[in-house]
Amino acid sequence: MKKILYIDLLSLKGHKKFNELNINALTSVFNVTIVGRKNFIDSRQSDLVIPERFFKPHKKINYRINELNKINWIIKKIKTLDKFDLMLISSYETISFSLKSRIMANVGSKVAVFNHNNLDEFNRIRINKYFFKKIDKRVVHCVFESYIKEYLLNDIKVKNSVILIPHLVENRSPSSNFDKSRINIFIPSKNYDANYINKIFNNSPKNVVFTIKSDTFFERKNIKSKTYFEDNEYNQIFNSSNFILLPLKIEYTYRVSNIIYECFSFSKPCFTFENKFSKYLNNKYPNVVHIIDKKTDIDQIIEEYKQINNILFAKERELFLKEHSEEKVLPIIKTLIN
Repeated sequence: MKKILYIDLLSLKGHKKFNELNINALTSVFNVTIVGRKNFIDSRQSDLVIPERFFKPHKKINYRINELNKINWIIKKIKTLDKFDLMLISSYETISFSLKSRIMANVGSKVAVFNHNNLDEFNRIRINKYFFKKIDKRVVHCVFESYIKEYLLNDIKVKNSVILIPHLVENRSPSSNFDKSRINIFIPSKNYDANYINKIFNNSPKNVVFTIKSDTFFERKNIKSKTYFEDNEYNQIFNSSNFILLPLKIEYTYRVSNIIYECFSFSKPCFTFENKFSKYLNNKYPNVVHIIDKKTDIDQIIEEYKQINNILFAKERELFLKEHSEEKVLPIIKTLIN
């Protein structure tokens, strides 16, 4: 059985589901050794737990020094492990990893990294682009959508290999237990456009009920606001909603939104602002991902929701889930190892 060393350098809470799905899929075929923060996933403890001192908050320069020290600690530890066929890095900070990428490539027979928001940081932190292109050429870049692969090869012109590995998405049983007297709308991200949301709330019909993840309390009976949802509560609200509203104030250009992916998982239409990622999905799955703008009012959204072709919606969802399944991903990993 081939051996994979699965490392999550950042061990972010927001990546828990991503890591759970990856590790569950990989362990069905490979012998997987996990390196990560304590409790960074629920289903299994890390085989090599990264000490908590490497996850304490730091300012920019100290943060990167801390990341370098973390990688040094990991390199020292994995040199004592049995040989493995693939080092798969779930997330990383660009500059520190770039500086250590040659050593990482020397330690592992093959090294591949998943790119999350690393590419979208280029415009905000320009030096990251320089260091990204300096990542050792033996490191394989993994991206979640084909247009991101094209961007790396044609625009950034990386000399590394770039492969498309779809983001795994759960196939959940759709809920049909709706209260037909009202419409339930879930806004599951705090990164919303506040002016737009206030406009939506102020002009919503009485039979529309909102649940929003927010640090703001809204004094209206049809709005439930919480700063955080436990996993079970989040899933229940998502599943019982008619559709998802995502008027995001941040751009998703060359990174993906797990919440939009969850809309396919839970079988929910998503109404979101246009960016490169949402436009890409809207072109492929127009009945699932709907584009709105700051002028779109709640009545227009509800009317578009009512006009969705359920047969086409189901076909688009089925196609998406097939493209983001273990059956699609695992053969790619096998090819990467071989």
